[in-house]
Amino acid sequence: TASTTKNNFYFAGATTTGTNFGTYNIAMGEYAMQYATSGDSNFAVGYQAMAGVANNANTGSFNNALGVNSLSSNTSGSRNNAFGASALYFNTTGSHNNAFGQSSLYWNTTGSFNNALGNNALDNNTTGSNNIGIGESTLFTNLLGSFNVALGAKALYGGGGQSMSSSTAIGVWAGKSNMSGNNNLYLGDEADALAGTYSNSAAIGSHSKVGASNSIVLGGTGSWAANVAIG
Repeated sequence: TASTTKNNFYFAGATTTGTNFGTYNIAMGEYAMQYATSGDSNFAVGYQAMAGVANNANTGSFNNALGVNSLSSNTSGSRNNAFGASALYFNTTGSHNNAFGQSSLYWNTTGSFNNALGNNALDNNTTGSNNIGIGESTLFTNLLGSFNVALGAKALYGGGGQSMSSSTAIGVWAGKSNMSGNNNLYLGDEADALAGTYSNSAAIGSHSKVGASNSIVLGGTGSWAANVAIG
């Protein structure tokens, strides 16, 4: 079906509960953009993609949702890209997010300017903003933290309830224990902290473990020990 006056197009079972006063919207799939009442230039493909919430109209604009239940709960969030089943599933007002992978940014509600690439990347993020997670389950348990960068499967995975900010982890499982510490750096696979609350610390090298705030550790121990030369 189509609304020729509004240039809205609905295919393959897509339907709207009420009148959509937005323009240049395309929906494909059962219940796609179901509760859209306004909003412009949206593209939704998949069962309940960008469906919105009953009694809370979907008014967002410039969103792209491809995948079953992608951006399913969106209300006024705009300029989001959700690619993959359940990507940005609970997003309501968050904007300028990019989620690529199944359940990436799944629990995000109001967080904005996040980039998640990989299945379950930034899965539990709710209000954290300006995060980058590249790799499966990166920043997985982050809830509120912002300005974090995680590169590598399960980097900055966390131990639950994370609120850390401004931390960077590069490597598989790098920074996996960090929970509420800020301004930390982890370089190397399983480079980590001995506690999740340290701040201003750095662990550099495979399996290196920093043991206090305001500290730097170079290299691990045992078979992961490193020779360090300066000068």
